[in-house]
Amino acid sequence: MKPPVRWFSAGLALFFLLVVSAAATRADVEGHFDRTLAVTGPVQMEVETGAGSITVRAGNASKVEVHATIRANHNWDFRERNAEENVQYIESHPPIEQSGNHITIGRMEDRERFRNISISYELVVPAETQMRSASGSGSQTIEAIAGPVETSSGSGSLRISQIAREVRARTGSGSIELNAIHHIE
Repeated sequence: MKPPVRWFSAGLALFFLLVVSAAATRADVEGHFDRTLAVTGPVQMEVETGAGSITVRAGNASKVEVHATIRANHNWDFRERNAEENVQYIESHPPIEQSGNHITIGRMEDRERFRNISISYELVVPAETQMRSASGSGSQTIEAIAGPVETSSGSGSLRISQIAREVRARTGSGSIELNAIHHIE
């Protein structure tokens, strides 16, 4: 004998209520990390983030400051690692590599660990910095460095100002604002 439709409807409604309640109690998670890297002379920097913004400005000639905000979204696939665990791992193992004055930020070895994660970077670098940056989804602001600068975003605006050398900028969906640029290509 089939159960009446109203029992099925009531059961389905209860199921969705429980799922929505569980999702509401699993709020997004936020974390941070800060690093200061010693450098001597001109810096070559590569920065990438799948999702998140990148802000770069000139500062002290002998160091690079990295300030990062990590955001993790819970999702419906309960087989994946827990968001808090991923944020804590990234906080204690930030994606930063340094070899002399060559610095790479955001390179991901374990792509699964970065699923549903966005990292926004605020970087304070020496004025004599060459830059290559990319964001899959996020805006970028790069100002007052020597360059050259090569930057791209799949979906995000690019604001670039006071670059002494060549600039290459592209975005799939977003605006590009260039101010006081020496040479534009």
